[in-house]
Amino acid sequence: MKYILTALFFTLIILQSWGQAPEKMTYQAVIRDSNGDLVSNQLIGVKISILKGTIDGEAVYEETQNPETNENGLMSLEIGGNNANVVLGSIHEIDWANDQYFIKTETDPRGGTDYTMSGTSQLLSVPYALHANSADRLTSEITYEETDPIYSSSIASGIQEQDTANWNNKLDNFTEEDPNFNSSVAKGISQADTINWNSKLDSFTELDPEFNSSIASSITQADTSKWNNKLDEEVDGSVENEIQDFSVSKTGDTLFLSKSNWVIVPNISSANSNEVPAPVILEVLVDLQVVAEGTNITLTTKVDDPFYTNVNYVGLTVLNPSQEVFYSFGDQVVFNETDPGVFEYSHTFLIRNTDESGEYTLIDLMIENEEGEQVFNENKKYWTITN
Repeated sequence: MKYILTALFFTLIILQSWGQAPEKMTYQAVIRDSNGDLVSNQLIGVKISILKGTIDGEAVYEETQNPETNENGLMSLEIGGNNANVVLGSIHEIDWANDQYFIKTETDPRGGTDYTMSGTSQLLSVPYALHANSADRLTSEITYEETDPIYSSSIASGIQEQDTANWNNKLDNFTEEDPNFNSSVAKGISQADTINWNSKLDSFTELDPEFNSSIASSITQADTSKWNNKLDEEVDGSVENEIQDFSVSKTGDTLFLSKSNWVIVPNISSANSNEVPAPVILEVLVDLQVVAEGTNITLTTKVDDPFYTNVNYVGLTVLNPSQEVFYSFGDQVVFNETDPGVFEYSHTFLIRNTDESGEYTLIDLMIENEEGEQVFNENKKYWTITN
């Protein structure tokens, strides 16, 4: 009996599984006898050959299979599949890109190897999807030249394969133990502080008139180099004597520092002689302050005497309107130096509301030094007030 092999379709299926495509081709054909009747439900023998170059070219791959037709006479098989008995070559080593290929089928309807029917056809574009699988087997190096200027000028262009070796070896947490870092200003820098690091000014012109007219405008970078060379403590024990005023006494023979000592000018000052000059009463000031009981009288005596000691004896007498002694005082007091060479002492007494009305007069003022020597004594009217 003669059989007819009718090829219905030939397709190539590439199944994707974990990125690897299996190299299989699905082949189907309908088997009929010489009368055109279907050969149904019967095992048949099939030999598949892949020919290179021409329709009768060299076979680069061969396999045999024994598929069974269905009730419609259709046989189906996978070239390179699990049921293939490979006779020659390997389907995954075929270089599909560098030549044209043909498929030859030989069939034994009785299921043996006495192949009585054969046919050859060229493999067209669909089966060549297998060529995509050759990307997994590249044996030559790919050379590529990057032309993107943005990429070429970025830090990414310098990343090499060895740089990526530690990308996953990051620290999930870290404790800084460097004492120099922990004590530096860098320790306080937070992520928020860094957002303006690239927003710096390349140049700047100060327009603040207050700054431009201040001493700060002349500070240079070189001036700042000694800012940390400050004194941590005062060497001479005083923080007030570094800047002082320089002055001359009213008599012109003595030089004074406002917060320190004085010096006698040689051969000019009378202090060089054996005689101590008498102090000069500059003025006696009176200040009245009305209180509930009467009037507080504050007498302030100013003395020009650069050789005067701070502790002295002072005596004073005040007469009432009847020219009787109303108030007298005598005791050691402290004179305060209010200006260079000017010593001052204030004393307060009260004229009550019940006291006699009229003029009260300071008539006597006497000063002794701490050795008990009288250096000033004068009986005259210094001031008069009316109660």
